[in-house]
Amino acid sequence: MKKKTLLAGLTAVAMTLSLLAGCSSTTAATTAASTSKDSSTTAAAETSEKADVSTTVADSVEGTPTLDAIKASGKLVMLTNATFPPFEMVDGDKVVGVDVELAQRVADKIGVELEVQDMNFDLLTSALAAGKGDIIAAGMSITPERQEEVDFSTPYVDTNLLIIVPKDSTITGPDDLTGKTIAVQETTTSDLYVTDNVDSKEVLRFKSAVEAGNAVITGKADAAVIDEMTGQNVVNANPDDLTITDESLSHEQYAMAVAKGQEDLLAVVNEVLSEAVEKDDVNTLISKYMAE
Repeated sequence: MKKKTLLAGLTAVAMTLSLLAGCSSTTAATTAASTSKDSSTTAAAETSEKADVSTTVADSVEGTPTLDAIKASGKLVMLTNATFPPFEMVDGDKVVGVDVELAQRVADKIGVELEVQDMNFDLLTSALAAGKGDIIAAGMSITPERQEEVDFSTPYVDTNLLIIVPKDSTITGPDDLTGKTIAVQETTTSDLYVTDNVDSKEVLRFKSAVEAGNAVITGKADAAVIDEMTGQNVVNANPDDLTITDESLSHEQYAMAVAKGQEDLLAVVNEVLSEAVEKDDVNTLISKYMAE
C-alpha cells in the first residue's frame, strides 16, 4: 500500500510539473506572438509613414514591382515629342507644357525626380516597349491600334481634329478637302484620318504640328489637319495668316501610356490624372501654355 501510495504521489507530482511546463510554454508562445505582432505593427507603421504612394493605390494593386524599380532608379522617365503646344514644347533648354506638369505630379507622388526625353512621335511606343522610359505623355490619342501596344491611363482631355486653312481659303469643311494638298503630323491620328477618309491630291507629313501649320502659311499645303488645342495654338500664334473652319472632324481623347502589364504604375498615373481632371487643373494648365 505504501508503495502504491508513493507511486501515486510521484505520478501526481509528475503530472503537475508537466502541466506547469505546458502552461509556461503556452505563455511563452503567446508572449512571443504578441511581441512579434507589436514589432510587425511598428514596422508596418514606419513603412506606411515612409510610403510615397497613397494607400488608395497600394490597396488596388497587388505588389509594386514597377514602382519599386522607379524608386530604386530615383527618377521617372517621361517620353514625349516636344512639338505639340500647349501640351509639350521646348522653352530654352527645357521641355515644358501641360503634360510635363502632369508627369511631374506623378513623379512627386512616387517620390522621385522627373526626367523628360524628347523624340520623334513615331518612336514613342517602341521606345516605351524597349524600356527606354516609364510613361508616354505626349498628347497621345487613344486608338485601338495603340491599345495593342501600350496600356492607356484614364483620359484627361477630350478633343477634336480641326482643319486649318489660310484666311482667304474657300475650304469650309471636310468635303472641301477632296483634291487638295493637306499637311499633317506624321503617324498621328490626323495623319490616319486624312489617309483613311480624304481623297486628297497629296498628304504632306511633317515631324510636328507646328511644321504642318507653317506649310499652310507658306502655301505648300492648302490645309492642315491638326488636333484642336494644338491647332488653335498654331492659329493664335499666326492670327493674320490662318483660321479654323467651323466644322471639325473626329472626336478623340488624350491619355498617358505605360508598358503592358505595369498595373502599379498605371494606378498612380490614373490617380494623379483623375484628381487633376476633377479639380479642373488640366484646363487651367492648357490656358497657362496656350499662345495668346
